[in-house]
Amino acid sequence: MTKEEATLRKEQAENTRQKLLEAARTLFSENGYNGTSVRSISRQAELADGLLYHYFPGGKKELFQTIVTENFTKVRIEASSGYCYEHYRSTPIEEVLISGFNRFADIVENNINIIRILIKENDVYEFISQKNIIDLTEYQKKVWADFLRQRAENGEIIQMDFEASAAAIMSYILNYIVLRVMDIKPAKSAEDPEVKRIIKYYTDMWKGHSDK
Repeated sequence: MTKEEATLRKEQAENTRQKLLEAARTLFSENGYNGTSVRSISRQAELADGLLYHYFPGGKKELFQTIVTENFTKVRIEASSGYCYEHYRSTPIEEVLISGFNRFADIVENNINIIRILIKENDVYEFISQKNIIDLTEYQKKVWADFLRQRAENGEIIQMDFEASAAAIMSYILNYIVLRVMDIKPAKSAEDPEVKRIIKYYTDMWKGHSDK
């Protein structure tokens, strides 16, 4: 076998593996772990029965474990990166919140299937701990609290309970996630009237005034 042939075979194998992962991720999010069969995953991926076990000898459970661990890591990295607001130092706080919400909404949409699995499937805790998920939300809360504290030190907003204010932001974000995962509300952006109203409410309160 030539080097080119070996490279092509490796690429084909990786493509097949990704097809199986994508098919399983879609079906797990729609039907749940117990409602998804190995055959249905093969059908979704348009691959022959039995090929799944060549790539995932542990079958459905190994597929589920791979999806949960790999994608949770991906979501955690995406959610934790880009939260350094140093380059927003001279940007009005309203614009920072708009940018932050739009970025967050994009993360949710790009990872909606895995987020559904993380929320709905208790089996995920066999592979990632509840502490991992709690730590992720606590990290976001700390980032927002530090950001608000910095803005208060700069005189843009008033002194307040920064941790409580950050918790209020996170509560709104988590509510958004639940409603989106349950398909109760469509995806939003900061241009949505409700989101704009919430951002204005918070910024007016932080600045110590409200528009009548």
